Amino acid sequence: LVQPGATVKAGQPLAMLTSPDFGVAQADARKAAADSAVAAKALARQRELYGAGIIAQKELEQAQADAARAAADLQRTRAALSQYGAAAAGTDGVNQRFALRSPIDGLVVERNINLGMELRPDQPPTAPLFLV
Repeated sequence: LVQPGATVKAGQPLAMLTSPDFGVAQADARKAAADSAVAAKALARQRELYGAGIIAQKELEQAQADAARAAADLQRTRAALSQYGAAAAGTDGVNQRFALRSPIDGLVVERNINLGMELRPDQPPTAPLFLV
């Protein structure tokens, strides 16, 4: 997205990367959000039924535990997305694309990434992708 000589601000995208791991994190966040919403509705329903004396306390406690697990899973997946600098809820769908952003204001001095280049965690680059 930027060439050497370009002035950038902190947080400005330098390149768009495609990552299957990011796609998995997006999908997990969407699933966790859906599961959390269902668990919250089930808990509300169980509270009403318990209040009316229709179900046992054990069933209410199970619904509370299910809702707590779903909420914890949602927090976990949001934290995973935030590591990529993505929106917490993953509302943009699953596209596997995220922006590599400049951590500081400055001038792009060097760019060591090209379109279509594959980056792998088991093969670290010999030079930084961008030098700002």
